[in-house]
Amino acid sequence: TVEPEHRDAVTRWFQVLLQGGAPPPIQFEMSHTDSVTRAFVGRGEDTRDDAGAITGAHGTVQDITARVAAERAIVMNEERLRLA
Repeated sequence: TVEPEHRDAVTRWFQVLLQGGAPPPIQFEMSHTDSVTRAFVGRGEDTRDDAGAITGAHGTVQDITARVAAERAIVMNEERLRLA
């Protein structure tokens, strides 16, 4: 399930995508049934027929939990060094 603080942004992202826009990648968090929260990045583009009408969309979702954790650790270390 998409985390509540990310739901509106994810919904808007899909709306832009399905209206023929080219939304930039979106980063969001999801909780699984085991209550573990993971970070993801989603990318997508619309699919069109020969007349240019939107017929669907396709994309990818990549788990970036490890990258986000590493980025947070770097920020925490930099903060700790700055305060030392």
